[in-house]
Amino acid sequence: GCPASGLQARLGISDGAAGTIYQLVVLTNTSNAACTLYGYPGVSFVTGAGGGQVGWPATKNPISAERLITLAPGARANFLLAVHDAGAFPNCKIANVSWLRIYPPNDYGSIYLQYKARACTDASTMGVSVVRAGTG
Repeated sequence: GCPASGLQARLGISDGAAGTIYQLVVLTNTSNAACTLYGYPGVSFVTGAGGGQVGWPATKNPISAERLITLAPGARANFLLAVHDAGAFPNCKIANVSWLRIYPPNDYGSIYLQYKARACTDASTMGVSVVRAGTG
């Protein structure tokens, strides 16, 4: 796998539709060796870099098949986050969040990325796709 320590995350393009923002997240291999990614990343809202989790982690959205992605040094992969409007969830306890914590597939290390949204403290308001090759 690709360890979090050898990956950089950045926000790609985003697109909104009927209460959901689709946000591309691009991962770049910043290490000196090729590595592989397979499956779903773990994504949660957090209070800050190293901070506590807010709400539940993203649910898996099977819009693409899982494929083994090999990332040469400097190569990029991406995944799609579907961030749902917290205000549309009944009885949602809303919190403003400014950070994402991303676990690459099959790694316990994490990457922090600034991202402003409203989350439910007692539900999951995000879906996440498998990691795909390229920048989307």
